[in-house]
Amino acid sequence: MSRETETYRLELEQLRAAFPNKIIISRSELMNYLGRKRWWLDSHGFTERDFTLVSVANRLSKLK
Repeated sequence: MSRETETYRLELEQLRAAFPNKIIISRSELMNYLGRKRWWLDSHGFTERDFTLVSVANRLSKLK
């Protein structure tokens, strides 16, 4: 079992505030939230069509 990164809970909190009552968001919602284009998402491992808020928080917290 891996440990949470330092910023995981903060990322998840911010995502939940941005997407209240949602567990899954689309690529376009994620692009709007991050202010990034499709190529950035693809190059940073966000290649799925839909994402759980937990998976997004996990990936974002591991970016350097």
